[in-house]
Amino acid sequence: MLKTLAVLFIFILTYFGIVRERIHKTTVVLLGAGAVLVFGFVGPGDAWKVYFDYNTIGLLTGMMIIVGVIKKTGLLQYAAIKLTKASRGNFMLLFLFFSLATAFFSAFLDNVTTILLVAPITILITERVGRNPLPFLISEMICSNIGGTATLIGDPPNMLVGSAAGYSFTSFILNLTPIVVIVLFCSIVVLGFIYRANLRTGGQEAGFESMDERKAIVDPKLLRISLFVFGLTLVGFLLHDIIHIMPSMVALSGAVLLLLITRIHPDEALAEVEWSTLFFFIGLFVIVGAVEKAELISMAGRAITASVQNEVLLRILILWSSGIFSAFMGAVPIVTAFIPLVENLGRELSIPPERLAPLWWCLALGGSLGGIGTILGTAANMVVTGISERTRHRITYKSYLIVGFPIMIIALIISTGYVLLRYRAP
Repeated sequence: MLKTLAVLFIFILTYFGIVRERIHKTTVVLLGAGAVLVFGFVGPGDAWKVYFDYNTIGLLTGMMIIVGVIKKTGLLQYAAIKLTKASRGNFMLLFLFFSLATAFFSAFLDNVTTILLVAPITILITERVGRNPLPFLISEMICSNIGGTATLIGDPPNMLVGSAAGYSFTSFILNLTPIVVIVLFCSIVVLGFIYRANLRTGGQEAGFESMDERKAIVDPKLLRISLFVFGLTLVGFLLHDIIHIMPSMVALSGAVLLLLITRIHPDEALAEVEWSTLFFFIGLFVIVGAVEKAELISMAGRAITASVQNEVLLRILILWSSGIFSAFMGAVPIVTAFIPLVENLGRELSIPPERLAPLWWCLALGGSLGGIGTILGTAANMVVTGISERTRHRITYKSYLIVGFPIMIIALIISTGYVLLRYRAP
């Protein structure tokens, strides 16, 4: 019991340090991870073999290298000029385009890859015209999580649920895409209202009209090679479940192939990697691993569902508890801990598979949409936060919380109505 309380104390202290932002969040998390390892709450072997998410780190590293090489070609500048010209300087239209595009691509690639592509273009456009990029970046963070909820491959929590329940790609589209469309529409409306003052068209956008986007491409040969390798990588992402290769291996293979063909020096390519973000993830994996090992998550889940026998109430409890916990502790560890809980509920209450399905969908919705709540909810949120630190407008825990958390609550309320209407109790 004392060990459990000590782990909880370290987690709360680390979280408090992240929220306070007096010390950089990566330093805070690494201090917390160091404490967990020094006091033996997680052994070094378990930290690296059990709790370290190689897939996330590999995916991020590979895609950061690929996107870094693409940046050198001038493609992002080309896209920025082209998009701004097409919108005629209408920032509300650009806001809508980026939000919808982020959600769509997050469903069929994954939200981390999508964010790594969209966020740099967003920053480039807004900096060129002297606009604050935060409304766009925060909307993209939120929409990437919503869009990723729609399919089996869009979000890691969905992959976990799909694997545990044996659901297909089609099952996710049929059951989750309808609610995702509704939540996405409502979220964009709310975000547009919140940021309406920032999205008004001014006079600075006119500078793009006189620019020739073709001159932005500084290395056509490198561009062709980069797009070819990037295309192969995207195909690998789409087929990874069929060819049984992890997304991290696809991304790293693409990065190595690109460096091999272009002969770019590894030091030059690795300079584009957000090392601070990667080490933030590493520290967080160790701390959350200690929380998992202490069974704090599973104990909380059992306490929530222990006295409930009604299937409808169970669905709502699974949806909201997984959603709230995911916001503050990360969607992947929460969904991982809740999967055996749902399986046990099915056995203990003798719920047949067809009636257990709504609980699985509630867990998928709670995990994915709950990640909207804070910057720690999903990998995509943390990646954008890291990218924003290279600009004059940094996304802080508080600046995101005041927007993300209310939208998460709205998303969970809408999801509750959807679950009650679609999966009627027997």
